[in-house]
Amino acid sequence: MDKINFFSESLKNSLDRTSLVHSKWIEKNFKDPRNDRKQFSFKDHEFQVEIVDDDSVGVVVRKCAQVGLSTLQIRYILAFCSVNNYLKCAYILPTAKFANEFSATRVQPAIYSSDVVSNLAKEGDTSNVGIKEIGTCFLVMKGSTGQSQAISLDLDLLIVDELNFCDMEVIGSFASRLQHSDLKFTRHFSTPTVADYGIDSLYNESSQAERAVYCSRCNSWQVIDFYRDCIIPGFLDGVAGFNKSSSGFPGIASAYLQCDNCKGELTLENLNNPSLREWVRAYPDRDTSGYQVRYWDVPAYNTTPEVLASSSKYTLHSDWVNFRIGSSYSDQESSFLPEALHLARKPSYLNEYRGINSISSINSISSIISKNVFIGVDLGKVSHVVIGVPRLGGILQVVAYFTVDVNDLVDKSLGKFLISLVKSSMCSRIVVDAAPNYEVSLQLHSECYEGQAYGAYYGSGSKAGLDIYNFNDNTGVVTINRTAAFDGLCKAVNSGLVKICSGSDSDSGSDEFDSHLLNLKKTRTSNGKEYKWVNTGADHYAHALGYLFAAYMSVEHRGSRLAVYMPPTPGIVKVA
Repeated sequence: MDKINFFSESLKNSLDRTSLVHSKWIEKNFKDPRNDRKQFSFKDHEFQVEIVDDDSVGVVVRKCAQVGLSTLQIRYILAFCSVNNYLKCAYILPTAKFANEFSATRVQPAIYSSDVVSNLAKEGDTSNVGIKEIGTCFLVMKGSTGQSQAISLDLDLLIVDELNFCDMEVIGSFASRLQHSDLKFTRHFSTPTVADYGIDSLYNESSQAERAVYCSRCNSWQVIDFYRDCIIPGFLDGVAGFNKSSSGFPGIASAYLQCDNCKGELTLENLNNPSLREWVRAYPDRDTSGYQVRYWDVPAYNTTPEVLASSSKYTLHSDWVNFRIGSSYSDQESSFLPEALHLARKPSYLNEYRGINSISSINSISSIISKNVFIGVDLGKVSHVVIGVPRLGGILQVVAYFTVDVNDLVDKSLGKFLISLVKSSMCSRIVVDAAPNYEVSLQLHSECYEGQAYGAYYGSGSKAGLDIYNFNDNTGVVTINRTAAFDGLCKAVNSGLVKICSGSDSDSGSDEFDSHLLNLKKTRTSNGKEYKWVNTGADHYAHALGYLFAAYMSVEHRGSRLAVYMPPTPGIVKVA
């Protein structure tokens, strides 16, 4: 055995893998990533020590950008592999391309920066850009695009980097690979996007720790609230009214964070002194440890004037809030607003009709609603139906919504039920989803007159264009640009162009309908450049309303013989 291999084997045999603390181990065994003549140090990043030493099964970090957490997590997972035996770990990033680049440019240099890890790391058939064999442990690095990424893996530790830009279904598949492990360690960290999605949702269910600061002027501890405590001298609107158009305001150069108690400035000495900082948990008894990291937790690299001035570099205000402040942000373009849904029910023209699950019940609707009815249906074993009529002023009035369980129908035929509903209500147009079960849409197309019934397929695309709704009369199919269509529906609801009938006090129908809309959020795709609508829970009524909206918006622009009052929206429908 040559000297190098002998040294490596001796190191492996002498290493105590059971009593090493991660932060101390990292400081001892890694070089500084910016200067390999120095040891790794948590100086100016002291907030990281408690995160890396947290031994909770689940750890969640909601963060702003550029606080060094990727650098930390690389060393954490390499340390984990180095101090344990026969464990399998995965480091997941939004895309496979990103994972490969990350492995080559970030992980491999980190391995080289540690004599211990580099001597434990094996080269050969089992190690490549996506797999690292470290001692008896394996580390895989994968993207979140495609369910195949998680096939044939069994894991003990799962780290997800930038969770909000990953495919959530694929992340769920990776999480399922922890099932047979005794450890089941998970570490999720990400900049947030919209509220109640991804990292924001996980953080809200966690212990919710924020790093308090001690004001040496008035001897008080506090947790900083950006919108309360960020002061821009001379800016009358306050930081809540600040946006990119304000980035040139001269008072930004003197902006500071104030003590909420004495209203004095929280100095760099206060913010950057580890002895004057402390993690405080809102819910210490929760199993999952959650940490909120703000720019003022790394004050040596992020000053308040610099953060405010940087708003001019972001196209969207939401991106600035997400990346520089580390907060989720929802507006009328990225989510259905609760206050808009509340206003949409006042005034209401009709009450809600629930339990319409037999053909004989259809008359209760058809007897009171007018001509030019539009219908949208989200199909399933339990289907969701939404009915609307046009009103003056370009308003779409939802007059009824209900569920239909096919098992409750007399002849178990959803197609026959919908055909009877179309005929009895004098429906102008009905749109139902055609995938994965297209039989119902074919039945409607064959038995209704031309231009009355369509099966819907979602297409891709992130920008509104001429083909948001592409109707084909011959096939009875409408292809819907999913992102652009929900953009339009969200705008219509939030701007008051959609009114919704109110449910009765005795049931929860209204709450269920609203929750399905609120569960839809618009967020960035994994490439970080485009947007998509994702769900955070049940969303069937939202899709049914979307199909209703497609039917409603299509009539006037297609030169239909069905005359209804429609708001002018040129160019949104393309006829095949």
